[in-house]
Amino acid sequence: MPNTANKDIAQFQHAITDMDEMSQDGFSKIEGIANLAVKALEQTRQSYDALNAFKAIASISIDTMNCINCEAEEVGCHYTTRKMEVSNG
Repeated sequence: MPNTANKDIAQFQHAITDMDEMSQDGFSKIEGIANLAVKALEQTRQSYDALNAFKAIASISIDTMNCINCEAEEVGCHYTTRKMEVSNG
């Protein structure tokens, strides 16, 4: 029975880490696209409403990514890349 519990815990940890990785990947892409739109709108002096909307999208993406990462980190299952580990260590 303990082996099953350990296996289940390991699977949950792996799932949490994978979800954190997917959120970082997806939300960073959304942020990047929104930032490109912001730059394009700033250069062409287009609608401030559209500019603010894309800034909000980028901000929400960063906030959501960070919230998911913090929750995963609290249970020791946050995603890190080797590059992140080197720069933080």
